[in-house]
Amino acid sequence: RAWKQQKQFISDASHELKTPLTVIMANAELLQSTEQLAEKERYSENILAMSQRMRDLVEGMLNLSRVDNGQVKNSFAKLDLSALVEDAVLPFEPLFFEKGLILQSNVQPGISVNGSDRYLSQVVQILLDNAVKYSAPGIVDLQLQRYGRGQAILMVSNPGNPIAPEDQERI
Repeated sequence: RAWKQQKQFISDASHELKTPLTVIMANAELLQSTEQLAEKERYSENILAMSQRMRDLVEGMLNLSRVDNGQVKNSFAKLDLSALVEDAVLPFEPLFFEKGLILQSNVQPGISVNGSDRYLSQVVQILLDNAVKYSAPGIVDLQLQRYGRGQAILMVSNPGNPIAPEDQERI
């Protein structure tokens, strides 16, 4: 059982690290191909953001081992989910553009929730990464809306084939 969990962890960690690497590489290529200073600055900022995400993922893996040893407790705080989602979307814009997809986002401002900014940002990035990977040509729609008190609904929808029932169990 431990061996199976370790293999799953390695698989998940590899998947998580591939996302920022893909974004970094795409932005670096765009940075080299453009002469416009404003574009270069944006691509450079995206590279820095994804590099920081990779560092956070590595730190997260270290924290996971500490959690397993009972050394760390989860810490949640009130955070601006609207700003977090908007910040998470920015580095992905070149990937959507490169793949010929249109990223359409509708983020309701001022949504606050209790949670972990690192893990919530990671969720948004995973959803966007999957949308880039598994979309048919068209529009990818990201929505963040208030849902009751202290809650929100985040939806990322994209054109593509439905998920097979046998694969839905793993989601």
